[in-house]
Amino acid sequence: MILLTSARDEGSCYVETSAIDGETNLKLRSSVSVWGPLEENMPLSTESITPDEFAKKIAATQIEISAEPPNASVNTFSGSMSVEGERVPLGSENLLVRGR
Repeated sequence: MILLTSARDEGSCYVETSAIDGETNLKLRSSVSVWGPLEENMPLSTESITPDEFAKKIAATQIEISAEPPNASVNTFSGSMSVEGERVPLGSENLLVRGR
């Protein structure tokens, strides 16, 4: 899962990965830093748009995500996201992993 936005001003969140890697410290994750065409059509702050409005805007936007095949490494990730043709890189800092 890719972090698109968060309620924090800096667009970040903390995730617990103890069920995946056994580490108990929280890991910092960051939302995608460049939205290109979306920035013109909507505010990305969750304080100025409802979750339903955000979901409708995302659903109406041409987004393509390319990612490496699944592997055993939970600390590395390589991919990209194209928003209306504007490509941005994705890394492990944008990835939200889930346990079993």
